[in-house]
Amino acid sequence: GTDRLFKMWILESGMHKGSLPTLSFLISMLIALATGTSWGTMAIMFPLITAPTYAAADGDARLFYATISSILAGAIAGDHMSPISDTTILSSLASECDLLAHIKTQFPYALNVALWSVLFGTLPIGMAPKYPNWIAIVLGLIAMV
Repeated sequence: GTDRLFKMWILESGMHKGSLPTLSFLISMLIALATGTSWGTMAIMFPLITAPTYAAADGDARLFYATISSILAGAIAGDHMSPISDTTILSSLASECDLLAHIKTQFPYALNVALWSVLFGTLPIGMAPKYPNWIAIVLGLIAMV
């Protein structure tokens, strides 16, 4: 099944293990964007990614936890941008805003946060083992201002 396919991609394809957080984030975001559910995306991704990532990490807890957190973050980001998400529909109804107008206003903000998350979070944490977490936090605060 799909779990064997992901296992093959992660363990046997020669893929750099540092790319796992970024790929997990992007795949989770696309699934949530397409399905409109963050919880469903997490339920799909965790069985597919966790075991092969644990094996590929070779005891590197930081890489493993970064990949797990990337699944969570990607699922929430995709759900926030999805036009078929229950939370998106309810927030547009509660604000008495047209659904497509609501999505047009929210999408750039969510995409900006996703881009910053990849550039200063998932990529460096996966590719630079000594990347301190506080740098990502400071860069995130600068981006908010």
